[in-house]
Amino acid sequence: MKYHLTFFGNSKDNIASIGEGADWNAVCSLLTTHTTTEAKDTLMVCPARFVEGGGDPVRRCAANVVEYSMLGLDIDGGFSISAFRSKFRPWRYVAYSTYSHRTAKKSGQDAFRAFFPLNTPAPAAVFRDMRPEIKTWAGIGDRSQLDLSRGFYLPTCPADRLVLAESWVNDGQVLEWSGWATAAAARIEREKAAPVADHQEITDTEREKLLTKLKGRYVGQEPLWWRIGIAMASNGFTLDDFRAVTLGGLMRQKSASDCDAKWRHCLQQAQHGKQISLGFLINVANGKFVGGVV
Repeated sequence: MKYHLTFFGNSKDNIASIGEGADWNAVCSLLTTHTTTEAKDTLMVCPARFVEGGGDPVRRCAANVVEYSMLGLDIDGGFSISAFRSKFRPWRYVAYSTYSHRTAKKSGQDAFRAFFPLNTPAPAAVFRDMRPEIKTWAGIGDRSQLDLSRGFYLPTCPADRLVLAESWVNDGQVLEWSGWATAAAARIEREKAAPVADHQEITDTEREKLLTKLKGRYVGQEPLWWRIGIAMASNGFTLDDFRAVTLGGLMRQKSASDCDAKWRHCLQQAQHGKQISLGFLINVANGKFVGGVV
């Protein structure tokens, strides 16, 4: 099987390179060789295939990811290398220490990264849905490292720390992701069926006016968009409402599938007691937290 790799010049490079397919031996060769450098922000790789641009630049964003062929995990505290090797001994993966490995800033802790090949490429939408299941399996606390367009630095270290650099390949079974996908689908159905907390009532006319004003605002910020989603879920709005104000409006760069994933998360938060008032939505609609009308 070929594993798809897309490269970026550094963390500020938002244009996806032409992706490359590599067999497992080539992947391991790439990810077990440290380059010495004093600059941390260097070449990055994303184990995903992006859409074809037809000659035009393809932006690095979740909406442009087609599929994932490997699972990348950053371990920056919480696991020692020895504990990680013991826990994940049954699976095939390649791992290497990162730039901040055992530095004073990290209190001398191990810092490393591992890539697990998947048995078949996982479609982007499926990978996004099953991130909570992956997080539970891996025992990681930060789900943001599973963001679809996340880039991972290739193995680097300062010259004076090369003696501490480590890399290794573990031979084992390839990750089969269908179980996560099945569990994710069942969880999503449960979340859809769960009751939403009581919300302040507004008339249909007031609702339509509010939705129209919200769509006329451009947010462009994930945290604020998330709060808007929580407020809408807290106050009886629907996925269709959330889509209506997002697509071409609040977050015009997002796709319908992006909206669906964000809404499921917001709805889950509302069902577990996270509430944001209707007044917040009214303030957003009136431009209090955002810029001008689009």
